Amino acid sequence: MMITNNSCVLSNPSVKKISFLEGGKLISSNQKKLIDTKLKVTLITVTYNSDKYLEATIESILNQSYENVEYIIIDGGSTDYTLEIIKRYSKLIDYYVSEKDNGMYDALNKGLKISTGHLIGFCNSDDMLYSNDTICQIVQSYEKEIFDCCYGSVQYIDKKSNVLYARKPLEFKPRYLVTLGLPFAQPAFFWTRELMDKTGCFNLNYKIVSDYDLIGRLLLNSKKVYRIKGYLVKFRKHGHSFGDNNSILALKESLKIKKNFIDRLGMNRFNLSICSMLDRIFQRINQINN
Repeated sequence: MMITNNSCVLSNPSVKKISFLEGGKLISSNQKKLIDTKLKVTLITVTYNSDKYLEATIESILNQSYENVEYIIIDGGSTDYTLEIIKRYSKLIDYYVSEKDNGMYDALNKGLKISTGHLIGFCNSDDMLYSNDTICQIVQSYEKEIFDCCYGSVQYIDKKSNVLYARKPLEFKPRYLVTLGLPFAQPAFFWTRELMDKTGCFNLNYKIVSDYDLIGRLLLNSKKVYRIKGYLVKFRKHGHSFGDNNSILALKESLKIKKNFIDRLGMNRFNLSICSMLDRIFQRINQINN
């Protein structure tokens, strides 16, 4: 079913705080209708007062040509129009809940624990999947390559969805977690349930960059990391991110996580400085040539 932009006027958001709201296909029926012949892919979106771009995010997922997509939305108790947007699509969303949480990573962990897909990924509430065939492309790559996790390129867009620039990642090497940080954009990363069961969820001791820690652990626990040569996500840049507004804490957490990776990889300081310089050069060349 093709979902188009809905131009209906929203009523004023309630000033009364909703402590708990739950719904979706998994709640309204005893059992979700499964497409048994197709591998299931779970996408999780976390929201909090996200009404500005959320509808575009939801539609980019519901419009996927691949049939067996499980969509989960975890809301932190929004007080704007977010819940009205979610409820408008409630018959097409597999599960949603709105309740107070302990931050973005706590909410993402809730979504991970609810998820039942074989492949799992996140779609931020202001981002969009690149095309209607994105999930189909990922599944086809998995069926061919049988990877533990995969990643692809990202197109960065502005508030009006105009293209700003693209990020095309290198073929993954473990040291990139130290020399380049996250070597690709987080929304363009997907992994298997088996890998997650082995690795665990987000470490809630990290408040700002726990995605760096989790994705790094998932990558280092993988036997096969696969790069999909194509765009997977449109990543929206608007204003300051949560990390930008908490830059000192973000830096402290990043350094601690990076040290853990250095210790695990057995890198010394001399190798680190040489590799950092070379890897940044390779990254720039890759951007130009691709």
